[in-house]
Amino acid sequence: MKYLTVFSLLCLILSGCAGNVHTQTTQNNVLDKAQGVSAYKTLPSVNWVQLDNADIGTSMVIDNSHVLLGKKYFSASGAICRQLNWMADESGSIQNKTVCKNNKEKQWYLVKPIVVPHEEFYELVNK
Repeated sequence: MKYLTVFSLLCLILSGCAGNVHTQTTQNNVLDKAQGVSAYKTLPSVNWVQLDNADIGTSMVIDNSHVLLGKKYFSASGAICRQLNWMADESGSIQNKTVCKNNKEKQWYLVKPIVVPHEEFYELVNK
């Protein structure tokens, strides 16, 4: 009786593993939706190749502003992104900005900051 119970349990376990595995596919890729660029400013196409290939510290001009390229990394959505040090005006003030590349259209776009520096937050709160 004991062997019959063990044999029955073993057959039940093995039959559960032998069935077809159901996989679900979606028509729309979540990463493509997350990388939509309609809400962000697309950078001029003349800068795309340099953003793809230039080394850290390379200087370039984007929209008549001097920019120093920072490191590349992958965002949580899977997009290739890059940090930039953007010279905002003639006074020499520097803004840290992030650009990401849309994998479908191969275009680079500015990303809105998720975290603002303490000084900017303080100014927003005290307006």
